[in-house]
Amino acid sequence: MKKLKLFYLKNQMFVANGIANFIGVFLATGLIHRAEPYPKEFFDNPGKAPDSSCMEEFEYKMLLPE
Repeated sequence: MKKLKLFYLKNQMFVANGIANFIGVFLATGLIHRAEPYPKEFFDNPGKAPDSSCMEEFEYKMLLPE
């Protein structure tokens, strides 16, 4: 296979992979939100996600070792 054809094929595969990932994320997000809408607490404080509190302890332990 010539180098130019190989380069063209790699770029085609790269673009096709990006499109497939975009469609997969779009479908998964759509199905999740269709099945279960955002909780009411999420809109009360949009700067902080409801599940971020469980990561805070882990982050502090990793960033500030004793």
